[in-house]
Amino acid sequence: MNLDITVPVEDVSNLKVGDVVYITGLVITMRDQATKRLVTYFQSKIKPPLDFQGIPVFHCGPVVKRTDKGWTVESLGPTTSARMEDLLEPFLKASGVRIIIGKGGFSEKSTEIFKRFKAVYCNPPGGASALLSKSVRRVSAVYWLDLGPPEALWLLEVYKFGPMVVAIDSHGVNIYSRVRESALKRISKIVEGRI
Repeated sequence: MNLDITVPVEDVSNLKVGDVVYITGLVITMRDQATKRLVTYFQSKIKPPLDFQGIPVFHCGPVVKRTDKGWTVESLGPTTSARMEDLLEPFLKASGVRIIIGKGGFSEKSTEIFKRFKAVYCNPPGGASALLSKSVRRVSAVYWLDLGPPEALWLLEVYKFGPMVVAIDSHGVNIYSRVRESALKRISKIVEGRI
């Protein structure tokens, strides 16, 4: 099913693994260092520079350019989400984020975390950074440039940002686990000489 999502996003229970989604509104980019700092802020009861509630987070280090009119996004490719997996639970618990976007997926242990915090994980197609950057209407704000532009928090206003496939839903279904199980069954049949 193709679905258009408008931010803020409070409920993702209607999204199922395999759905294709497009997002309109605000998206925040984050990578390793920003995620670590943000979790530290949450744990220390320090107010972060913006409210994450209901805003999708994109694991991405955008390529940005400063012009006379402000910042422009040149490229917007996803970062491997597994690098942030150890921080997933405290991040979802404190942030109110319902959609995380990235590449490579999360392990099976994170499936239950997404279910518990009623959140989903979405994947854009590989090699589509130019397409994704065309969805950006403007850079609304940037925070933590001291981490360097790829690691900073970029608040982007997007229109029909996607396509993205729901890879882990809030009901405990993980597309990566399904593919792995299917592959292992085929391998078993191959080894036994049944294929």
